[in-house]
Amino acid sequence: MTATSLSPPPAESARRVARNIASPFAAQLAGRVLTTAYYSLQVKLLVQGEVGQYAFATIALLYASTIADWGLGTWLTRELATLRATADRPGGAPELFAKTLTVRLVLAGGAMLPLLAIALTDAGQHFFKLSPGGTAALILLSLTLLPGAFASAVTALYNAYERLTLPAGIQLLTVGATVLLGAGTLLLGWGAPGLAGTALIATSGQALAFYGCLRRDFFRPGLYWDGAAARRMLGTAFPLMLNGLLIMIFFRFDQPIIQHYRSAGEVAIYETAYKVINVTQIITPAVVLAIFPAMARAALHDRAALARQYRMAVKLLLVIGLPLVVATIALAEPILTIVTLGKGGYLPYAAWALAILIGYLPFSFINGVTQYVLIAVNRQSRLTWAIGATALFNIAANLLAVPRLGIYGAALVTVLSELVLLGPFLVWARAELGAAAVRPGPGGVKLAAAGAGLVVATAALSAFGTGALLATLGGGLVYAGLLAALRIFRPAEQALMWGLLRRGRSGG
Repeated sequence: MTATSLSPPPAESARRVARNIASPFAAQLAGRVLTTAYYSLQVKLLVQGEVGQYAFATIALLYASTIADWGLGTWLTRELATLRATADRPGGAPELFAKTLTVRLVLAGGAMLPLLAIALTDAGQHFFKLSPGGTAALILLSLTLLPGAFASAVTALYNAYERLTLPAGIQLLTVGATVLLGAGTLLLGWGAPGLAGTALIATSGQALAFYGCLRRDFFRPGLYWDGAAARRMLGTAFPLMLNGLLIMIFFRFDQPIIQHYRSAGEVAIYETAYKVINVTQIITPAVVLAIFPAMARAALHDRAALARQYRMAVKLLLVIGLPLVVATIALAEPILTIVTLGKGGYLPYAAWALAILIGYLPFSFINGVTQYVLIAVNRQSRLTWAIGATALFNIAANLLAVPRLGIYGAALVTVLSELVLLGPFLVWARAELGAAAVRPGPGGVKLAAAGAGLVVATAALSAFGTGALLATLGGGLVYAGLLAALRIFRPAEQALMWGLLRRGRSGG
C-alpha cells in the first residue's frame, strides 16, 4: 500500500492522466461496437418477440443496478482519494473498502427482490407480458447484481488511485467474453435464457479477475458491517443514486411503457434504433472531460474565461452534432440494415424511430456541457431538481404518447425531454456566466447558416437520385466548405481549444 500512495514525478503524472483519459474512452468505444455487433447477432438469430423480452430484462437490470450501486462507486473513489491526500493511515483503505463492499452486497441482494417479484409472480408476468424465456432471463440477470457489486467496488478503488487503465481493460475483456459466449448460446438455440446465463458467467469471471488484481495490487478484501458508517455513506451517496436513477428514468422508462402497452416486438424495434443512439452518448464526455479541470479552475478565479470555455465547447459539439443528425436521418435505413443484418420485420419502422430519436443530439450536447459548468460552479444540487422534473415529464408524456403513437411517440418524447431540461439549464447558466454566454451570437448565426447549407445540399442531391450515401458525403463537403468560409472558430478560440485540450490531457 505504501508504494501505491507514493507521488509519481510530474512527467509520469502527465502520462498517467493522458492514459486515464484515452484508455477508458477507447475501451468504451470498442465495447459499444462489440455490443452493437452482439445485438445484431441476436436480431438475426432470434425471433423479434424474444429480442424484445431480453431487451426488457436488461433494462430492468439497469434500474436495479443503479439502485444497488447507490452512488457508492463515486463516493468510495472520493473518500479514498481524500484518504490518500491526507493521512493514508495503515488499514484505512482496506477497512473503508470492506465497509462499502458489505453495504453494496446488501443493496445488491435487496435490488434482486423486485426483479424476482416481477419474474416469479403472476401479476408481474402479466403486467409486463413476460414469456417463459423472458422470465428465465430476468431471474438469471438478477443474479449478476452480486458479482457486479464487487466488480464496481474494486473499480472505484482503482479510480481513487488513478489507475483507470486496468479496469477499462477488464471491462473490455468482459464484453468480449460475453459476445463470444453469447454467440455460442445463440447458435445452440438457447434464446434469451442462454444470453442471460452468458451475462452471469461473464460478470462472475469479471469479479474473479478483479479479486485477483485487488489482492495483487492492494490487499485481500474482507467484509465488515458498521451500522453507523452504513447510514452515513447511504445518506451522503443518496443524491448521487437519485441523479443516476432519474437519468435512467429520463432515458429508458419508455421501454417498460412500450412493453406494457404495445408488444415485445415493438420493444425490439425501438431497442434497435436506440443501439445507434447509444454510440452518440460517448461524445460529450470525451470532449468535456478533457477540459473540465480548466473549467473548474476558471469557476474559482475567472468567470469570464469559464464563459468563453462554455461557448467554445458548445460550439465544438454542435459543429460535430449537426452533420451527425443529418447523416443519421439520411442513412437510417442502411445503418439499421447493417445493425439487423437484413432481418425482416425491423425496417422501415426502426429507421423512422431513429430519424426522430436523433433529434435529441444537439440539445443533449448543450445540456451535457451546461451540466459540467454547473458542477464547476458548485451548483450540482440543482441538477437533481431539473433532472427530476424532466423525468416526471418523460413518464407523463410517454404514458400519453406510447398508447397512441407507439415507438414514434416514445422517440418524440425523448427529444422533447431534452428540450424541457434545456430550459432550466440555460437559465442557471445565464445567471452564473451572464446573458452573453447563452446567446447564439455571430458564431451561432454562422453555424446555423452552415447547417442550413448542409441540409439543403443533402436534400437536393438526394432528390437528384444520387443515393443516400453520396448525398450525405456531398452535403458534408458543402458543410465543411461553409465552416471554413464563414470562419466558425476564430483564431483566439482555436488557440483556447487546443490549449485546454493539452492541459486537460496533461492534468494541468
